[in-house]
Amino acid sequence: MRLVLELWKALEPEYPELSSVIGNIQDYAQGAVELFLNNQESIEYLLDYPQESGKKHRMKIAEDLREADKIPLFIQWDERWGYEPYGSGLIGWTGCGPTCLSMAVVGLTGKERWNPAEVAEFSEERGYYTVNAGTSWDFMTQGAEELGLSSSELPLQESRIRSVLDEGGVVICSVGPGDFTTEGHYILIRGYDENGFLVNDPNSRQRSAMEWSYERLAPQIKNLWALYA
Repeated sequence: MRLVLELWKALEPEYPELSSVIGNIQDYAQGAVELFLNNQESIEYLLDYPQESGKKHRMKIAEDLREADKIPLFIQWDERWGYEPYGSGLIGWTGCGPTCLSMAVVGLTGKERWNPAEVAEFSEERGYYTVNAGTSWDFMTQGAEELGLSSSELPLQESRIRSVLDEGGVVICSVGPGDFTTEGHYILIRGYDENGFLVNDPNSRQRSAMEWSYERLAPQIKNLWALYA
């Protein structure tokens, strides 16, 4: 708690609206607070949490597809689905797995139905969410195939990742503590250029706009899957 208060104090000058959160902290789930402390991009999600928690919006994602080169970037704490339940919390902080798989399905097949909320619901119905562990790795193979994709585990080799991308597929990675998370997280690799790999991080637009060298990514990757339409 002391560390949390110190973080609040450090951030409050830049985010004065946090005073209303502190004054009503009982109205905010721990997951929403920790999401913001780890990623200040989610400030609006935190501020809107009391009135939006549990609500379903599920607005259309056609605009996301028009703006994307191929694979859309979906953010798990997007107001369209981020306040819906998933597993032990809400998609906003527990839904990185379904959000990554949603990006893959929608981007590779064009099936707009499978937004992150629909994929999260599908995951729970099929038993792919594991209590105290999050979205299971089986969701990236068996679950992906149930959603119409071809999927297989991939060895951690730069050449193999590039081959999948060259063939029109994408790579979903389970990552451990590092640049993307303090515990566990899923990210999607959608391409590469001369400066590195192009990553869709469902928790950060900022990190998704960066290029990542293989040497930077590899030590953080716990497992990875190649997915094709």
